[in-house]
Amino acid sequence: MKLPTLIRICTLAALAVSLTACDVARSFVEQQVLPRAKEELKTAANQVVANVKDEVAAKIEELEPETFSCAADPALCPEISDPGMGSAWLQVVAPIQNTPDRRHLLYYLGAINQFNVEKKYECRYRPYPGNNCALGTGPEETRCNIFAGDVMRSLGAALPTKGELGLGAAGHENDDPMTANAASLNTWLLAGNGGWRRIDPALPSDLDLLLAHVRAGKPALASRSDHIAVIRPDQFLDSLSADQIGQLRIAQAGAINDNNTSLENGFGTVDSVQIYIHD
Repeated sequence: MKLPTLIRICTLAALAVSLTACDVARSFVEQQVLPRAKEELKTAANQVVANVKDEVAAKIEELEPETFSCAADPALCPEISDPGMGSAWLQVVAPIQNTPDRRHLLYYLGAINQFNVEKKYECRYRPYPGNNCALGTGPEETRCNIFAGDVMRSLGAALPTKGELGLGAAGHENDDPMTANAASLNTWLLAGNGGWRRIDPALPSDLDLLLAHVRAGKPALASRSDHIAVIRPDQFLDSLSADQIGQLRIAQAGAINDNNTSLENGFGTVDSVQIYIHD
């Protein structure tokens, strides 16, 4: 037999052995390795889901039942019996209260929802006379400052009153109990008062910070000289990016009282809107 032919035969034999080995290896992988890997992956995934369920269940058990219900639906929130809810002048004490050492997304939602700004307490959150309430229940201006002040006070991050800023009505310059107006609050926030700090969600890193912050149940505000609103903890992540800040979800009193709208709808434009966070 000629040498070239012998070499070809040997090469083909080696290839056949190699292919056979590959077939054996592939068969082993398909019949043994892959099923086992899939089963282990499924087990691991189920464990992760179980751990998350346990964590959520534990968190829910830590919360009062009325807080959990209120976080799910404003209609299920307890009635606020404080007589101050009948006007815009006084500070009120609402049922759901929270402090920095007990932050949780559900507490934040409950703190917003309990005031049911869209459907209740019109004498407090809608301007006279459109609120159909008696003269003297509050000014004719919109009540964005009142609602933001109520939510933040219930979260232990109180905004200043007119009296605390020395801007109260005549004769009550230093003891006027009404929450300061939007312009005064914007100046106060911009100065870094009250533990509030400004971030820029147009920067991806600050947007990530904001989203993590509110999901942890920590307060956040959107502020401009003519308006102020509460940033909600439940954001629509699919439509939100650093160049789409107008899609941030807020709750507000204002020209339109809305428990869940976009920053752009609430402010009309995102121009000059500043974002602040508080622990």
